[in-house]
Amino acid sequence: AQIYCDAVHKATGITAVITDRDSVVAAAGEYKRELKDKKLSKEFERVIEERTPYIYRIGDARISIVSSAESDADLYAGTVCPINVDGDIIGAVILLIDDRGAEHGKTEEKLVAMTAHLLARLMES
Repeated sequence: AQIYCDAVHKATGITAVITDRDSVVAAAGEYKRELKDKKLSKEFERVIEERTPYIYRIGDARISIVSSAESDADLYAGTVCPINVDGDIIGAVILLIDDRGAEHGKTEEKLVAMTAHLLARLMES
């Protein structure tokens, strides 16, 4: 997972995260230390349970990735794609909202979706 996370970060310059259903398993970028091995927030767990991609738009409520008990940093989901293996959601691929709070474009959205799909295919085999 770390190799894919590093690749997404290198391609976008945005902090990238891969989770399982409970915690962060890989992170790359500026907030790597603040994210690695941290427990997911309840509101982010609900995003994963919805089983559909989440894309932050300006004006939306921001969704914290990790529990406030785990980190003091304000780290919010920008683009999220669940990792679906044989109908089961096992985690997610995430790009954080940058410091300006800007929306991600179609390229970032497609990159996150592709990474989630590749991880799912690896887990299936």
